[in-house]
Amino acid sequence: IGGNLRDEAYSIIQTTDGGFFVAGYSNSSISGDKEETCYGGVWGDYWVLKLDNIGEIEWQNTIAADSDDVIFSVIQTIDGGYLLGGSSASDSSLNKSEDAIGYGYDAPGGHFEWHDYWIVKLDSVGNIEWENTIGGDNSEFLYCVQQTTDGGYILAGESATQTISGDKTEFGLGSWDWWVVKIDSIGIIQWQNTIGGWNSDWLRSIVQTNDGGYFLGGTSTSGISGDKTEANFDAPGGQPDYWVVKLDGLGNILWDKTIGGNDADLLYQTYGIQQTFDGGYILGGQSYSGISGNKTDINNGIRDYWLVKLDESGSIEWQNAIGGNSDDVLLSVEQTTDFGYILGGTSRSSISGDKSENHWGGGGFIAGYDYWIVKIDSVGNIIWQKTIGGTDFDCPGRVTATVDNGFVIIGASLSGMSGDKTESSEGDYDYWIVKLAPECIPIQEICNEVDDDCDGIIDNGITYYTYYIDTDGDNFGNLLIDSVSCLEELSGFTLDSTDCNDANNLIYPGAIEICDYLDNDCNGIIDDNLSYIHSFEDADADNYGNIEVDSLSCEIPDGFVEDDADCDDTNPLIYPGSPEVLDGMDNNCNQIIDEGFNSLENLNNAGIIIYPNPATDKIILSIDKQFNFNSTPYITISDLSGKIILNSYINSSETEIDVSEYASGIYFVKVIVGENQFFQKIIKE
Repeated sequence: IGGNLRDEAYSIIQTTDGGFFVAGYSNSSISGDKEETCYGGVWGDYWVLKLDNIGEIEWQNTIAADSDDVIFSVIQTIDGGYLLGGSSASDSSLNKSEDAIGYGYDAPGGHFEWHDYWIVKLDSVGNIEWENTIGGDNSEFLYCVQQTTDGGYILAGESATQTISGDKTEFGLGSWDWWVVKIDSIGIIQWQNTIGGWNSDWLRSIVQTNDGGYFLGGTSTSGISGDKTEANFDAPGGQPDYWVVKLDGLGNILWDKTIGGNDADLLYQTYGIQQTFDGGYILGGQSYSGISGNKTDINNGIRDYWLVKLDESGSIEWQNAIGGNSDDVLLSVEQTTDFGYILGGTSRSSISGDKSENHWGGGGFIAGYDYWIVKIDSVGNIIWQKTIGGTDFDCPGRVTATVDNGFVIIGASLSGMSGDKTESSEGDYDYWIVKLAPECIPIQEICNEVDDDCDGIIDNGITYYTYYIDTDGDNFGNLLIDSVSCLEELSGFTLDSTDCNDANNLIYPGAIEICDYLDNDCNGIIDDNLSYIHSFEDADADNYGNIEVDSLSCEIPDGFVEDDADCDDTNPLIYPGSPEVLDGMDNNCNQIIDEGFNSLENLNNAGIIIYPNPATDKIILSIDKQFNFNSTPYITISDLSGKIILNSYINSSETEIDVSEYASGIYFVKVIVGENQFFQKIIKE
């Protein structure tokens, strides 16, 4: 797929509709498959394509501004759209709404441009929803984007900015640093972290981990300095090693590990790390080192694929160097559903070492590199491999599993129609997509030894039975728990699935009911010819029950009654209602003072006055001096729930009572003189 000039693809994902989304960059004009011209510089523009499930183009979009824009990573987002991640040297123009943040100049004074992170959010049909330029006053290259569990995104790349400038809030640590930026769902920065040592460190890959943190993979030439806690294995020679860092959910460093040998070891690709099903990590890169440092395998050629498996704390579990007699460069690694791994890279090796197929050859310095796809098991042993290419340069960006248990590969190709390549070149480099057929690993079936056609279905002509678990041994089984077997009898199972309760061998084939022994029709309804009683809990034993706690049974259980009229089931003196102000019980449950009791309006005639009412800080209780009491008056104040707030004797005809600490609300004052009781309602503000 391409136009008349250079088109290089770095990323492919299978979309939720079964098709594919391809992302790369292009400087082709309208030609070949390209429907829009190039707007940018030497590298060109973002170029993305939506393909159907057999690789045919459904739609495409050139996303561009006035200079170089290079895309490295793409994901499908939870809303069905896409997020593109790459770098841009463009100012505001065309699809870009912000100027480049930094500029630089070469030695004699000629102008050249520095790059920023450029993220672009598309909807499901390729329309731009929003985009954001993120950077400092020097160059930043964005290599990996991932959506996070909160709906936002994590961005990983590298920065040469040394000052606090633009969007960058921390000083640089070395000539190049890792730069991690967390953004929300619309591209606004939430936090960032500059990570590195005193020399050059390049970050190429990031994944969110099961604990909500992040795992970062890249390459470092730094010694112990800055954030780096371990020296390189070639120190002080300056050769790079793998460097991995674990962050928490806010970007703080939890631990880091340096992994390498006595030469260059490069974890240098967007798809070079992944968290594995066991909570550990797989690292896939390229190594020039022999047996030294962490490296326990010889080097087969110039450089080899180098796989390193870590546990969840970063300790090495196993490693494997895979290669032939020339140059083998691993560019992507991904765990597969069988707990193995699929590796994608490029190779110039002939049959030698681990390589079982020759490269396709060709002249020139880069010709002869092919796609080299290797499938390994869970501990790094090769299961199968495939060399795919033409007679010129073919380099994959990514290989990823597809839903049909096959694999798809995207990359860049200079080859014409030759070798495995069935189409001529459109121009210079083209996107080259290859779909591998579903992997068939013969597995044992239930009733025959091997599933030769990989369909997972019991082969025709073999008799098998579906059994149901019979826990209670009543020969009636549980429909929800079944087993397929070739045996004519299976211990603990039965062919009858009609049991509704497999925990009691007296209950078959139905479930227990309330008033009969068995529910033979399995409908869970009390049979028509049986009677039952509806009763209610009587917690305070006053023969009035609580309507909210009931029972259906053939006999009234202990502690239950048929009367559900109790309004308070915690006090046997309160039935069937709740307390009132003037009498001991509310017989009609309406909480209104029953007729026949003195109303509040008539209380002042008894010679008792309470003021102010409403009150804020205090009330004054005044008793008429002419009122002849035969005994010392006594006062109580209670709240609406009946809780007594104050008990006190009255020692004078006018008494001041502090109510400042009372909660706002209604209170009832009762004055007792001998056998006489007087009531007053007050309001505390």
